[in-house]
Amino acid sequence: MSFAVASGATVIATSSSNEKLAEATKLGAKHTINYTNKPEWDKEVLELTNKVGVDFVIEVGGQGTLPRSLNAVRIGGSVAAIGFLSKDTSGLDFVLPVIMKSILVRGVYIGPVSEFINMNRLIEANPEKTRPVINKVFNFDQAVDAYAYLKSQQHVGKIVIKVA
Repeated sequence: MSFAVASGATVIATSSSNEKLAEATKLGAKHTINYTNKPEWDKEVLELTNKVGVDFVIEVGGQGTLPRSLNAVRIGGSVAAIGFLSKDTSGLDFVLPVIMKSILVRGVYIGPVSEFINMNRLIEANPEKTRPVINKVFNFDQAVDAYAYLKSQQHVGKIVIKVA
């Protein structure tokens, strides 16, 4: 927390202990939430951030609290899962490998249909500028060769396998 405060971040600390929250305030936390009294603490975080969510969550509860952390973080924010304090083991098979391998899991939102339509308009308006670069075309019976070529990393652009 000291690094976050020293960096100018507005810290929202959560704990089940009012004593720990008092210490967090002394260390610079601007807001504190006792999650025993407010089990839906993520909703309070959203209220404190005008429904935007926080930039960064340090998740020490593990699988039992991860869904609330995901709800409390802003679109494009980050959640660093570093602990397993929760007694809930239902999501252990997901969270444990993320922590043990330091895996970055990033959600990718592809957008609404309106953005897809706008993208297609751009392609239609600029066909020469938006045409994909095709490096090499293989027939279907050459698929093994196509994958070998891909693995060799000699290509610039796309490798196509014709299926018909």
